[in-house]
Amino acid sequence: MVKILLYILTAAYPVLVFCFLVILEIPARYFSVFVVFAALVFFLGATSKKKSLPRVLSLVLLGGTALACFISNSAVFLKLYPVLVNTVMLGAFGFTLFSPPPMIFRFAVLQDKRIRGSLAEKRIEGYCRKVTLVWCAFFTVNGGIALYTVLSASDLLWSVYNGGVSYILIGTLFAGEFIVRRISDRKMPKAIPLSQFTAGSRPPETVLCYEGRWSGGIYKTWKDFLEDTARLRLLIEKDGARKWILHAGDCWYFLVSLAALLQCKREAHLTANISPDYIAEIRRDGTAFLTDQNLGPADASGDIHFLPSLLSGPAPAEALSAAPPPINADETVILMYTSGTTGKPKAVRQRLTEFETDNAFILSKWGEEWLSRKVCSTVSQHHIYGILYTILLPFTAAVPFRRSRVEFPAEFG
Repeated sequence: MVKILLYILTAAYPVLVFCFLVILEIPARYFSVFVVFAALVFFLGATSKKKSLPRVLSLVLLGGTALACFISNSAVFLKLYPVLVNTVMLGAFGFTLFSPPPMIFRFAVLQDKRIRGSLAEKRIEGYCRKVTLVWCAFFTVNGGIALYTVLSASDLLWSVYNGGVSYILIGTLFAGEFIVRRISDRKMPKAIPLSQFTAGSRPPETVLCYEGRWSGGIYKTWKDFLEDTARLRLLIEKDGARKWILHAGDCWYFLVSLAALLQCKREAHLTANISPDYIAEIRRDGTAFLTDQNLGPADASGDIHFLPSLLSGPAPAEALSAAPPPINADETVILMYTSGTTGKPKAVRQRLTEFETDNAFILSKWGEEWLSRKVCSTVSQHHIYGILYTILLPFTAAVPFRRSRVEFPAEFG
């Protein structure tokens, strides 16, 4: 109640001054005593528990102008309060332009802790710097007009501007900035990890993957991603196997297969080696196989599924009607097989959580660098760095990645 009353009295201050000094014709010195007493009461209330610098500073200015009025018996000092408030606000906002982060960015971070370390942090800070400049310009103009009403205008005009027009201008600026911010938010890059995406996370035309050279114009979009994962979910659910070996030389097939397996809460066993002897060592009864490689006679096996065939043709209507199921990153099981130095299969257990934690750190440090690039890979996505940098990191930042690995330097062109 003390805070609310303080805000009301501060906002109504110009009207109160006009009513007491002009309409009721109370001497300025008597009224200043009332203002000093009120400022002192609110000051003690504002500092009794938790200090609030803006409120304390406001009360100090109010009490100071009232005290100057009492000493000089001049109402001009009472009327200088709005000018001083604009001056202090200009100084506070302007100082943060030379000592970053800017004031509006500080407010934004207090409101949304996720901004710090986000993919769009630098762009948000740049936007907030522009808004801080706008507020500095406003305080300059508003303070100048307020000073003019003190020195050259009537008491009525001073009261109307500082107790009415000024607030309307502030509200208009707030509303305009809110509209611009909503428009700017749509253009800000957003990091969307694999475990957090929904059907509406990206515009349907967003390019996720390209084939050959970027200039070739052969792309896979967000719409394609939703359709292909939906098709694979139907197959995975129909097959019923709990464990799936995944080997896809095509990065696009690898992404949609991994996403579908995790959506269906299946174990994903990743291996770069698909020689018959090696697969025989890691395969267990009831383990299905997703691949884009021609395995010869083994392709006839009912639990080996050929990705190019599965993802060709139109998607079934029932696959597109259902919303993508969520992925619980902490409960995912990803086994990454390696032969190590012994030549024998060795499984390294991973969760999606660890990959996405690494992604978040990388994007917080080098997010702007990633956003200006296209991704090419020279390492297999079946290895830990390959899946991190070639698949999951580009997906999270919506940076287009190349479908096939670069094997010869000439392909970088």
